[in-house]
This record gives sequence, structure tokens and C-alpha cells, in this order.
Amino acid sequence: GAQDAASQFVQLTWLFLTGREPLQAGHAVRFPLVLPRRQYAWQYDVVGEALIETPLGALPTWHLKPARAAVPGDLLAEVWLAPSLQYLPVRILIRQDAETHIDLVLRRAPLQAAPESAASGHPRRP
Repeated sequence: GAQDAASQFVQLTWLFLTGREPLQAGHAVRFPLVLPRRQYAWQYDVVGEALIETPLGALPTWHLKPARAAVPGDLLAEVWLAPSLQYLPVRILIRQDAETHIDLVLRRAPLQAAPESAASGHPRRP
């Protein structure tokens, strides 16, 4: 049941999509996380709801933040999940230290949100 640096986001999406964890401010989500140098009993705190500006417009999201402080050598990621997009991340902010980070924001609609073709009932390809 342990997650790695990438699969933790899939795990979060699955936990909220299936209702196994409640999305409410103040709730803590816990699971084992294996990072390059160590394994943790990881915890994300649900900070609350937030609007994230994307090329699709402002999307309502839930903001989750790691409960622990960074350990030298580890990366910490905050994530914003969009209920309207099956709880997929629309923003991931990864920090290495106070000066080094990368801010990833959704560029285009995922396949789940692609408009449907009236004739085929299948999503149109971009």
C-alpha cells in the first residue's frame, strides 16, 4: 500500500473519488510514502477550498498540504484537486527548499473533460 513520489497523486485522486476519505477542511489523509532516501507515514492536511486560475478558467479545487516540514534532500508537494475533473490535480507545487520550487498548473482539459461529439458519443481528439 505504500506510494512513491508520483503515485501519491493517483492515490489521493482515488481516495476522494471513491469516498474513502472525506474532503473537508482540517481533515488529515495518511498513507505510507516512499521517497528516494526514506519511507514515511505521510500525512496531507486538507487546507480548504480554493479557486485555481487555468486556461480553462477558474476551477474550484481542494488544497492539500504536507503536514511535515521538509527534510534536506526530500521534495514536498502541495496539491490542488478539482472535484469537477474527477479529483485530478490541476496544480502541484513542488518545493526543494525555500528558494527552489516548480509550480505545475493544468494547461488543457484532460480527456475526462473533453467535449463529446454528438454523433459518436466519444470525446473529440484535440
